[in-house]
Order: sequence, then C-alpha cells, then structure tokens
Amino acid sequence: MSRASRPARRDAVTGAAPPPVRTCVGCRARRPQHELLRVRLVDATLVIDDAVRGPGRGAYLCLLAACVERARARDASALRRVLHGPRSRPERPERLDMAALDALQARLVTQERSPATEGAQTP
Repeated sequence: MSRASRPARRDAVTGAAPPPVRTCVGCRARRPQHELLRVRLVDATLVIDDAVRGPGRGAYLCLLAACVERARARDASALRRVLHGPRSRPERPERLDMAALDALQARLVTQERSPATEGAQTP
C-alpha cells in the first residue's frame, strides 16, 4: 500500500487525527507543529510566520534560545537548505537577513531569565 493511499492513524477514543510533526532546524528534534515556530523567506529576509499560513516553504524552530542560536551558528545553512532546496536554484540567496531571528532570540533569552520563571518549579 502506498503512503498516499494509507489511511491516517486516528485516536481510538476520539477519532481525531494526530497533529502534524515537524523537525526543528536548530536541534533536529521532532515535535508537534503547534509546539514549534515557523519562519519563511520574503525577499531574502526571514519572517516569523505566527499564523503558519504564509506562502512558500517554511522552516521550524523550537521556542528555545539555544535552538535559535544553533540555527544562527551554522550561518543559516540549514535554514537556506530547508527554505530553498538544492543549491542550483538561481534565486537562492547567499546570505539571509537574520533580523527576525535576532529579535526572537533576544525575546526568548529575556523570557528564560525573567523572575517569574526563575522561581517556578517544574513538576
């Protein structure tokens, strides 16, 4: 049976389909799509796609400053590869405008260091 003709696995109790699973380009962890942040390219500029509805290919990142840093540390090669596919495509930019990732990383670092999260205990 081909993948296209296979029925989606459903929850035995509710009958609901499982959520889509995506891979973080920073840590390569597979997570449900709703737990990750989608970014996409608009004229060689990375844009955070909060609505997950923007046109074109997207890449996903965990909402952790470490994952954003890993994506940046690779000089965005993973992001370029995911967003553009093969290097032979002429419209693939050599450098990406990473301002959105810079802002996201600053926001995540601030959230991770906030007093509200420092006193909280995880169960």
